[in-house]
Amino acid sequence: MPSDPKPSAPTAGMSLLEVMVAFALLSLVLVVVLNASSTLKLLQAKSIQKYEATAFARATLDEYIATYPSMHKTGSYKDSWEWTISESLHVQERLAVPTRHFDLIEIEVSIRKFGNLGAREGTISTVIARRK
Repeated sequence: MPSDPKPSAPTAGMSLLEVMVAFALLSLVLVVVLNASSTLKLLQAKSIQKYEATAFARATLDEYIATYPSMHKTGSYKDSWEWTISESLHVQERLAVPTRHFDLIEIEVSIRKFGNLGAREGTISTVIARRK
C-alpha cells in the first residue's frame, strides 16, 4: 500500500508579519490618543488660569466699589497677583435726562499673575453711578 500523504494541519496562531502589523496599528492608535490627551490637559490648564484671573479681577473690582475711596489703586496679593485700578468719566451721549446729581464712572481693573509659565494678564471693567 502506498502511503497516503497526510493532509497538513491548519496552522495555529499568527505569523510574525501579522503580529508586527497589529503592533504597528496599536502603536499608532496609542500615539493619537496620548497626543489628544496631552492637548486636552493643556487646554484645561489654560481654562483654569483664565477662570482664576477673571475671578480675582471680579473680586478686586467688587471690593474697590464696596470700599471706595479707601482701597488703594494698586497692590499685590501673596506675591503672585498684582492689580491696577483706573477710573475714567464715562461718556454720557445717550442719556435722555441730564445727570446733574451723579457721574457715570468707568472702573477698569488690570491684573497680572506671575507663575511658572510667565506673566498672565487680564482686564475687567464696569460702569457705575457715583454722586457728584
